[in-house]
Amino acid sequence: MDVGRVIKQLRSAGAHVKMSDLTILVDGEPVDFEFKTTGRLPERAWLQKIYAAHESRRDRAHLVVVAPRATVNAIEWARANRDLTLVLDDRVVRDGEVHMLEETPAAQPATRGPRPYARFAVWRALLAGAPHNDQARLAELAGASQGSVSNALRLLPDDEDAAKLFDEFVAGYPGPGGQSFYWWSDRPVDEQAKQLAARGALLSGDFAADAIAPWRVSERVVGYAKATIDLASDGYVLTDDSDYTTLVTIPSDLTLWSTATAWGREGIVDPVIAAYDVLRTATTGDQDEAVDKLRDYVVRWYAKHADA
Repeated sequence: MDVGRVIKQLRSAGAHVKMSDLTILVDGEPVDFEFKTTGRLPERAWLQKIYAAHESRRDRAHLVVVAPRATVNAIEWARANRDLTLVLDDRVVRDGEVHMLEETPAAQPATRGPRPYARFAVWRALLAGAPHNDQARLAELAGASQGSVSNALRLLPDDEDAAKLFDEFVAGYPGPGGQSFYWWSDRPVDEQAKQLAARGALLSGDFAADAIAPWRVSERVVGYAKATIDLASDGYVLTDDSDYTTLVTIPSDLTLWSTATAWGREGIVDPVIAAYDVLRTATTGDQDEAVDKLRDYVVRWYAKHADA
């Protein structure tokens, strides 16, 4: 769930969005999100069912339903029901009005089935020097089951070259998933990184890369957390991916913490995840060189520690 993308759409429709006490507020009201990204288009009957379930909980939150598209009948029902907001790729239906979006944020295409997080975690653990012949230990370092380890080993490239495995990971990793929150602050980015680390987040991107293999000046803070972090209490503004200084993700990929430990650097992700995040968040044009430095570091580490 890219919260920033939904915020951009709501604000384009004239809504005021902020976070307070770990709750997202739209026009001052707390909201509950319902996401439908796969399967059939939302129809009126489905919206009515979701709304009835929401009302039965008797909470005071406003319901926001997010989907790529919806049927005409569903849109008309949402327009007639002011207690529900419908957010689609090309329009937002709220307060009885349909707001067409001039610039539709690009949604990531939904993929069927579970993401292969265990396989990619095993690859990262192997690059850290985890033993091939001790699947129990490899499972521990990867944060995966032994069955997942066995499957991952079968899918290793025939030529298990560290640089090739690094490149295949960076090109093929499906992303951490989960919920992403974009924040903006005028504080220096190194201060923002320290604040996020003090909240218990696992740093990635530029700041992780700088701790491993320094090359580029850090421009943004990227971190992973196991629960929502409300930076509004520190004066940050909740924003979207068009203008942010700190990105906090509560990932679906929980192996990030296991492989960070496997690489032995407290408070930062492993160098392979760091490289992935540098490439997806950098804007200054020197990110490829920074990733090259990380690749060189991984290759040297692997040569020294593989099956040691």
